[in-house]
Order: sequence, then C-alpha cells, then structure tokens
Amino acid sequence: MTSLSNQLQSLRTATAQHQTVERRHVSLLFAKKEAEALDRETVYNIGCEGLRKLKQLDLELAANDDLFDESRLHFQRSMITNEENSALNEKIETLLFQLSPYAQHFSCQQVLEWLVFKYQIYAYNAESMILTFIPFHETNFYGRMLSILEFNFASSKDWAFLEGFAKKEFPVPFSSVVKNTVSSNHSLITRISEHLNRGIQLVGEDVLEKKCHMLFTFYTKLLIAVLEESAKIDDALLAKIIPLIAVGLKSALPSFRQASLMVICQLAIAVKLTPDVVTSLAKVVLMVSMHLKNEFSYPHIAVLKTLRSDDSIWTVLKSFREKTDLTPILKPLWTTLFSIASEDSYQAVHKQCLHALQVTSEPENIHESQAAIFLSKLLQYPELRVLYENEMFCKHVYSMVSTFSDQWEKICMEWTSRDESVLACIVQHYHLEPLMMVHAGAEAKKKRTRRRSGSIRKSHCDPSTSSKHDRESAFQRAEKMASSSEFSRRLEFSGDPMKKAREWMSKEKWDKVAWAFDEMSSRKSYFVDKLDEDIEAFILDVIHVAVTNSKCPVIDKAHSAFAEANLREKFVVRLLSRYEPNGPPPKQSRTAKIEGSLAEVFIDETKEEYEKRLKFVIDMLSSRATPVVDAEIFHVLFTLIKESYDAGNLFTMRLIGLLLKMVTSPGKYRISPADLKMDFVVNMMRTTHSHHVLRESLRLLTAAVRLSPSIVTSHVMSVFTFMGSGLFRRDNELTLGIIEDTVEALFCAICAEDGKTLPPEMRLRLVNVARILAASTCDIPAHRRSRMAHAIARAVKHANVWIVAGVLLEHFCARWQRPAADASKRSAEQDAFDDFTLELCAGLHPVYQFSAVIDILNFIVRLGGDRPTHSQEGALDQAVFDRTKYSLPKLRHFRFMMIGLVVRALSNRKFFEKIMWRLVIDRHKNEETCIKLGEMEDEVLCHSVLPIGRRLMVTLVELDEFIASERTLAEESEEQQTVRYWIALSGRAETVSEKLRHLLPGGVAATVITDILEDGKADWRMREKALQLANSKLSHDGYFFTEAGISVQHLERMASVLNNWITKERRSHEQDVLCQNAAFSLKLVAKRLRDRSNTTVLSDTMSKCIDIASGYQNLDECLVGNILLLAGELIRSMDMKTTMASALPLLRTCLDVLAYCNSSSGKDTQQQQAQQEDVPSKRALSRLQSLSGGRAGRSSLMVPFNIFQFHIRVTLLQPISERLIWCSLRAWVIVCRTFSLRHIPHSSHSGLALSSVGKWTVLFCA
Repeated sequence: MTSLSNQLQSLRTATAQHQTVERRHVSLLFAKKEAEALDRETVYNIGCEGLRKLKQLDLELAANDDLFDESRLHFQRSMITNEENSALNEKIETLLFQLSPYAQHFSCQQVLEWLVFKYQIYAYNAESMILTFIPFHETNFYGRMLSILEFNFASSKDWAFLEGFAKKEFPVPFSSVVKNTVSSNHSLITRISEHLNRGIQLVGEDVLEKKCHMLFTFYTKLLIAVLEESAKIDDALLAKIIPLIAVGLKSALPSFRQASLMVICQLAIAVKLTPDVVTSLAKVVLMVSMHLKNEFSYPHIAVLKTLRSDDSIWTVLKSFREKTDLTPILKPLWTTLFSIASEDSYQAVHKQCLHALQVTSEPENIHESQAAIFLSKLLQYPELRVLYENEMFCKHVYSMVSTFSDQWEKICMEWTSRDESVLACIVQHYHLEPLMMVHAGAEAKKKRTRRRSGSIRKSHCDPSTSSKHDRESAFQRAEKMASSSEFSRRLEFSGDPMKKAREWMSKEKWDKVAWAFDEMSSRKSYFVDKLDEDIEAFILDVIHVAVTNSKCPVIDKAHSAFAEANLREKFVVRLLSRYEPNGPPPKQSRTAKIEGSLAEVFIDETKEEYEKRLKFVIDMLSSRATPVVDAEIFHVLFTLIKESYDAGNLFTMRLIGLLLKMVTSPGKYRISPADLKMDFVVNMMRTTHSHHVLRESLRLLTAAVRLSPSIVTSHVMSVFTFMGSGLFRRDNELTLGIIEDTVEALFCAICAEDGKTLPPEMRLRLVNVARILAASTCDIPAHRRSRMAHAIARAVKHANVWIVAGVLLEHFCARWQRPAADASKRSAEQDAFDDFTLELCAGLHPVYQFSAVIDILNFIVRLGGDRPTHSQEGALDQAVFDRTKYSLPKLRHFRFMMIGLVVRALSNRKFFEKIMWRLVIDRHKNEETCIKLGEMEDEVLCHSVLPIGRRLMVTLVELDEFIASERTLAEESEEQQTVRYWIALSGRAETVSEKLRHLLPGGVAATVITDILEDGKADWRMREKALQLANSKLSHDGYFFTEAGISVQHLERMASVLNNWITKERRSHEQDVLCQNAAFSLKLVAKRLRDRSNTTVLSDTMSKCIDIASGYQNLDECLVGNILLLAGELIRSMDMKTTMASALPLLRTCLDVLAYCNSSSGKDTQQQQAQQEDVPSKRALSRLQSLSGGRAGRSSLMVPFNIFQFHIRVTLLQPISERLIWCSLRAWVIVCRTFSLRHIPHSSHSGLALSSVGKWTVLFCA
C-alpha cells in the first residue's frame, strides 16, 4: 500500500465507511449469510428480549431504555451531527459498562446484537468494546467480538497484537497480553487505568465496586504478571506503575485499593526499591489505611506484643504529634489499652500498659479533643483497681483534668444525666474533689458583678449569703444540665400513634410518621390492647404506601414497630400470596373489613408491586423476635423459593433467612417433617452460582436436621454426590470449605447436648445418620473424603468416632462379596470405606486417637465371639451391628475389618508425624505453638496420656483374653477354617498390642506401669500385662535412654514395687506368677540401673532370692530359674558387699539344684522323646510373649545356673577363696555330667547335644 493510501485509510472515519453504497451485514450471533436475511424488526425483538431478561438480574439497566425505543427502528447513525454522536457515544459506553458483568450471559449478547445492528458499535465504538470486555479475553465470545470489529489493528500501537486473533476468531491467551505489555511502551497499562476512571465517571463508583470486580481482577493480574518478569523491569515501567498505585490507594473504591496493595507487594518482591520510594509508598499506604479505615480498637495480640517488645515506640509515636493529627491512632489505641488493663489474664503487662497510657496522653502533648476522648474512655472503667491504685496514674489523671477543665466540665454534665454514680466514683478514686469545687466557684464567680473587695467584705459579714449563692449556683447548674439532656429535648407524644401515623402518611410528613413508629416501638405492649382487625388494616395501609411510594423513608421504622404486633397466621399467608378473591365474606364476619382492604390494595397489583410487597412483608417478618410460624406459611415460603429463584440472589437469601429463623425459633408451633419442602432448596443448591445463597441454604438444611435427621442428611449427601451445574461443580477451596463447614455443622447439630435429648438417644440418632453417610460414601469424590471425614470427627468428638466407623464398615461388609476373578485384588468400594474410616481417626487429636482406638477394641470385645452369648447386647451396639441379621461369615468379616482399621490407624504416619498439637507455652503470654507428636516432651505427653493409660491396659487384657478363649474353642472344634480365622485375628490383635506398647515412650510407659503396679485393687492379669509392657520397653538396648528416656526415678520406683512381690509366702497360683514375673523384670531393672543409682532399693533383694531358692523342691521350675537369673544379674551389676556375701550360700543351693537335675535327667529325657511339641502350644507361647523363657522341663534350671556361675567369675576379679574355687569346680563337673546324660545323641537332637556340650566346655575352660 502506497503512502497516499495509508493517509487516506487513516483519515477514513466510521461515518464515512457506513455512507458507502454497499453496507456490511455484521452480526455477533449469526453467520454472514444468516445476518443478510435479518430485518430490523427481528433484530430489535432479539435485543428487547435480551434486555428484558437482564433487567431481572439488574434493574439499573432500565436507565438506557431509550436506546431500545421503538422509534429507533428507523434511526441512521451516519446522519446525525457530531454533538449528537458524542451524546450517543456516552450512552452506549455507559450501557457497555453495565453489560460487562454479564458478558457470558446469552441475554447480554442479544443486547449487543441490537447495538451492533442499529448503532454500528463495531465501528464507532470498537476500542470501547475491546477495553470493556478485555477481562473476558480468554473466552470464545471475545474472539468472536474481535472478528466483527472494524478497527485498524495494524496502525494501533496498543492493539496490533490482536489482529491475528481477530482474523481467526480465536480467544486471546493471557500470555499474549503480558508479552505485548512488556515488549511495548507499556501504554496498555495506561489505557486500562484510564478506562477505570472513565467507568467511574459514567456509571459511578458503586456500580464498579459491586459489579465490575472482573475489571479490577484483570488490572491486578496484568500488573503482577508484568512485575514477575524481573529481568524486563526498567525505570520507564516503574515510572508508569508507581503513580497508578498512588492513585489506586487514594481511591474510594475498596477493590481499587486492594489491587494497588497487591501490586505493592509484588513490587517489593521483584524490585529493589530505593529508600525514598519505599518511604513514599509506606506513607501513602499508612495515610490511606488510617483515614479510610475507622478503627474502634486494635487486636489485643498486636498490642500485647508491642507492650512486651519495646517501650521506645511510645516515644516515637509521641514525636509524630508535631507533624500530623494522631487522633485516629490514639483513640483505638486507648480503647485497647484500657481493655487490656481491665482483664486479669493480662496481669503481667499491666505495668507496661499504664506506662503506655501515661506517655501517649501527656497533657502538654495532646489537644482538647484528644483529652476528651481519653477521659471518656476512663469513665467507662470506674471500678478498675489497677488504674486508681497506681499513684502515678492518679496524678496523671489529676493533671489532665486540671489542664482541660472545660472538656472535663462537658463530660461531667453528660455523665450527670447518664449515670451520676459513675462520675462520683471517678472523682472519689482519683481525688478530683478540689477540681470539682474550683469549677463550682468559677461558675459562681462569672455570675457576680460586684467588686472583689465588696464581695469579700460581705462574705465575712454574712456567711449565710455566701452559702446561698453557692446553693443557687449549684441549683442553676443542675437546671442547666437537665435542660441540655436528651430527655428534656424529647417532645411528648399525644394521641394514638396508629391514628397519627395514618394522618401524617396521607400528608407525607415522614419525620412525623417516623416519630409515630418510634412511639409504637417504645411503648411496651402497645399492640396488646388493639384489635387484630385494626392492626391488620394499618399494616395494609403501610404496605400500600411503601409499595406505591418508592421514596418512603420510614420502611425500616415500620419493620421495628411491627416486630411486637399480633399477626394472625391467615393474614400473613394472604400477605405473602397473590391476591385471589375468595367470594364475598359474610356481612357479620370480623374479617369482612380486612378482605375489603385486601381487595382495595392488591386487586390491580402489578408484578413489580407484588415483588415490593413481598420484600416488605419478608423484612417485617424477619425483624420479629418471635416469628409467625404455621404450616401454610412454610408452604408459601417454599413455593416462593421454587418460583422466584430467578428473581435474584438477594430476594432468595431473604426467604432463606426467614425460613431459617422460623425453623430455629418455632415458638409453640411443633414443626413436622412434612412442613419442610427441602427438595426445592436442594434443587436450588445444585444450580446456584452464588456462594452466599449456597451457604444460607446449607445453614437451613443444618438447622432442620434435628427435626428430621435422616431426610436432611439424605439431602445433604445427595448434593455432595450429585453436584449439578452450579457452584458445587467447581472443585476449589471455596466449595470445599463450604462442604466442610456444612458437614461439621450437620453432625454438631445431631450430637449437640441440648438438655432435651438423652445421650443414648443422641447416639442412636447418630447411627441412623451415619447409615445415610455410608450409603453415599462411594459416591463422594476421593479428594473430598479426607476433609469431610475430618469435619465429622471434629463434630462427633472422639467418644463417638467408633460409632460412625462401625456403621460405615457394617454397611460395607453387609454388601461385600468375594470377587470370583482375583480374590486378592481390592475393589474401589473397599478403598473408599477404608480411606474414609482411616481419615475419621486421623482427623482427631493424637491423644484422642488413642481413646478412639480403645473404644473400637472395646466394641470388638463386646461384640462377642462366633457363638452368641446369653447376655443381651446393648441397644447402641446392636444398632451399630445387629449380629442377628447377618451370617457368621459376615460377622467374622466385620470383626476382621474393625481390628484392621485399628492396625491401619496405629500404622498411619500422620498419627505420630503429620498431626500437629497446639500447646500453650506460656500461660501469662498466652502464646501458642505447634509441635509434632513425635517431638512432644515426655512430661507433656505423659500428662495427656495418663488418663487413658489404665483404659489402654484394661482393653489389652480384655482383648487378649477374648482372643485366647475364642481361639481355644476353635482349636477344640477342630474346624480348620475357624482355626485359621482366629489365628489370623490373633496375629492382628498382637500387632495392635505391640504398636500400642511401642507408641508410648519409655517415661510415659513407666509412669502408667508403676501406677498400675502400685494399685492394690488391680487384677493380677492387669499387673501381668503391665509387666509385659515393662519388659518390652526395658528389652530395647539403650534406645529409650538416648531417645525417650526411662529415668532413674522411674526405675527405682518400679523396683521398689516389684521388690515387695519377691516373697516366700505365696497363697495362690496368681501370686506365684507375679513373683516369677517380678523377678524377671527386676533383672532387667537391675541391668539398666547398674551404677546410675545410689539408692539401696535392691539391697535386700539378694537375701530374698536366697530364701526363695532354698525351697526349690516345692516351687515351679520357671520361678526358680527367674530367681537365679535375678541373683546373677545382681552379682554382676550391683557393687554391694551384702550381695557378695550372699554368693557362697546361693552357690550351695545351686549345687543342690544341679544334683537334683542330674538324678532326674533320665526321666526328663524319656519324656521329651515321647512328647512332640504341638503347633498350637508353640503359637500360644509366641502370642503370650513369654516373660521368663521356657515353661516346661527341668532344663530351664541349667541356663540360669551357668549364667549365675559366669557372673561370679566376671565379678570377682580379686583372689577367690579356696572354698569358692572348690565349689565352682564341683559345679562344673555336675554340669558336664548333666549335659552328657541329658543330651544323648538322637536323630533329631544330635546337633543340639554337641553344640550344648561344646558351649559349656569352652565356657569352663575359659
């Protein structure tokens, strides 16, 4: 193209283009061929239909109706003057701003079709369309719009990059917009900011703030994206952005200010700013924040940190008084400081608080209004001892009052009328009586006209005259204060407020009408003496005025006045319904007059008037403290929700709010499930795109859960599983948060203790609701299960988690079938239930997870074995799992799943790593921190776990006995499938026991164990289980000394308890078992103590061992073996003279024991060859975690003896007496004889014989 062609093209205007012979057929909705067939009437009807639908969403669109006037059908834009074209452009730009929020709505595109056809906005207003709809640049609509524009993209510096997208009708990716902005001279940023200012001029700040949020979002997103390219940031860009930020911060639009603050944050991250720029930005931010934000008080945490950190800040704050007015800062600061001083929990900072109050309110540094604020705040705390007991603060207050006497006098006058006792209290506590007297004298002095000398002379001559003047002055001051009070200025209302209101409404004296409504509200029981017909007729008159007069300013006053009026249910129903004449009422009927008034007011009512009437009535009913509740009212309101949902979110929220109030406060009316038509609400929730409507709807469902738990829960679960096409369809943090809050509120309402429902009834109700949850578990998306499970766990508390988990697994087991193809493959349904139940436990506090696990194990024990017992199950247990309904395989599967849940819960890494626990570190500072369970101190963890420690041990004992008894019955029945089941279940039970033992650190376990051992009422089996836990902890070589730490105090305390059990006199088998186990545990304790303890807690243990071992012939061999092991450990570990002195008699006893074993070794050998070790006994031995080694045969005495012998040789490093050497040699001879006789070569034991003889021979030779 030649230069002359370029010049002509640039001079060609939109008007010139449309005055050509051939006219383009441009359409936003239709293709070119279809657009050619359209006539003006068709396009006009399309535009009017779109405008009608948009008016239902936004009433402000009605202001530009003249663009859609029928007279515009023959309008020709190319024929108008420049002035007319400018006025038309302003109307079109205004309309485009109003349409921009609804760009993706088809009705908006219909309106644009008419504007394109009739006003050729694709040519005359092309750039306005580009700018107005640029927030939607990534939509297909924007690509289509670009393709119809008659705009010279090639010659435009700002929009040249859009030419390729316009030709292809493609959406514009955001990366292209950012790339063009960075590569050019950044003029696009300026164009958008100017477009924002243009919008403020055309539609106003309110419209932009409420509806055009997407424009601010795009503006912020673009600036942040440009600043993220730190390599391309230069001075030119900063020079363009920083002034825009300053303009945005000073704007009255909150969205504009927030956008500027976000850009400042990104700017601080991306660019290293100079101190001058940082200072300027900080000043602007602080100035805007303090002038626009009306603070009443500051957060206590922030002020407390300031009080504790540094006192110099108050001096710095005081230095700013010369530069600016600090009133916006001092007023909320003083409010917070006085509040902190009044709370005992902040006693540690009271001293700093008083210092801050004095420094910031020094009389020479503040002016009169600030002093008045400080003294007014002080009068709000008349009895605060912390203030008036401080002598320095009292002097400070005295100085302020004397300096600002005029302000103090005004405050005194105000409080004299409000509460004179408060003023008297302040005067007394702060010793202000002299100042009060000075003020009275000064007032009297102003009123005297005589000379000073004459006054003095008269006062000396006539004292009564002086007192008279004082009394007159006080009386006059009292009259003055009374006349200036609000009460004196209040006019006295005469007549009936209802009649006066009618009269003044007809004359439109709205201030008088408001006065009448205030009088109705102030008079108690005003409507009690009124006839219902009179009240209803008056309400109809008010509604008629409110509907017909759009400028009526007393609607809110009317709502508050009618809050206590007696309204009949039928009348409320008629107010909420369209008027339908029911035929003439009887002439003598009391409602004849009301029917006539209804007909007169509502018979010719338009749709808009009906909507205004509904709004007034709903607001009136919502303002009542006790709403009017009736079945017909419920029916009408739910019908309105169904019919008028498209009317707008605000009206829908009002309806839901009224329903919510009626459900929560029904009064004497008893709401039935049939009154609540929740189907309408659920359908609305599935289609709504407003999160406000969604939250209010979920609140309504939650409030109705107590009336019909099962139905409401079904509705909630159906919404969560079948989300529809609305807001729920989006998986973002907002919808997940709404789901989480709703589920938590739902189950909180079910489990709430309101005093009317007994705990058993509440738990049975929870079971029914949990069954509905179980039916929907598989339908809930996997990414929502975790948060829903955590919300349910928080709501039902740890004491009821086992109920929900049991119901879920019962539902799964009842419908589970073993897959025929691959039995080992898990189904998606099983994964869903496993994940949900596991997250139920994982969502609890770590310590509460222990309690939940214990509850599940107790339920397994209560459930019983394979054979039903005669004892009746509890109603709650039977509701969770009714074993009479299911077969034995289902019962076994359920039991196995429940104990599997416990194993998975205890194996979950979240249990001891991921879950955080909030702890109060300092009670005075009230500071909190989060630590992991694995990082918790033993003292803190012990304090939390101790309350459930005994329950834990009791549960383990009961579970062990239950599994053992059922397994014994299974082995007796000789059913292989039953035996295999109970073997597998016992394996899981042992895994549970092991994990519960190992999850408790050594110090915690030691405290729990010693508490149980010291309890004389504890069962012997409980003590045996406690010792088993102790042996498990003590057997870990040094681990718990370096990591968790079983302290010496724990070991000594345990040893002192166990030492009392080593007694010779035992009257029962249980005492024998405890003595044997105590000896074994004492051996481990002695091994751990060694030289770490100076106590003599084990000093008399050796004598007890000798005494018990001497009667070996009448004792169990395992008991004797453990006693000898304990004695050997004492010789090796404890350096005590009494221990070594007892070695020789103990060795003699050992020789006698060996001789006894030698004489009976042949008999034992024959018994061993005759008996085969059975598999069940071996399994039982493994499961019981043998505490003392072998339990059968006299061979158990051999190893303890040799260990004892070895301990003597290791310990006695000094010369050994000849007697002791002789005894040792004799003992080794007996040992060799015993092993040579005992281990006769056999086909199955030859290896063992050789190895044993070799072992002990080598030991003897050493």
